[in-house]
Amino acid sequence: MYSVYSKIISTGEEKLEMFGVRNENELFCTFTESREKAEALAAMLNLGDVDSIHVNDVIEDIFYT
Repeated sequence: MYSVYSKIISTGEEKLEMFGVRNENELFCTFTESREKAEALAAMLNLGDVDSIHVNDVIEDIFYT
């Protein structure tokens, strides 16, 4: 089951809260400042029963192309 996690990233003087998705075994890349986008992706991954080996490819296709 996929869920959302957050991470504080420091870029010099600025701190950003970034979000990513995780499952029971691993954290996948931190890819957005929007909790809603991360939650929508986690829901899509769960609905599609996406295997964890494909998660980074899905993130890349949706957010980086």
